[in-house]
Amino acid sequence: MGQGDTGIRAAAADHSSPSRSRRGAVVAALMLAMALAALDSTIVSTAVP
Repeated sequence: MGQGDTGIRAAAADHSSPSRSRRGAVVAALMLAMALAALDSTIVSTAVP
């Protein structure tokens, strides 16, 4: 545990988790992708009896 070790830990702590707005954007994009996949599945299943 040298003197340079604390700087490495501080740098890792700054970039360990994404910001709250970025996380919200990712969740919204995943929800949109899932909704479009469900819609596509519904359309294809009614078109192909």
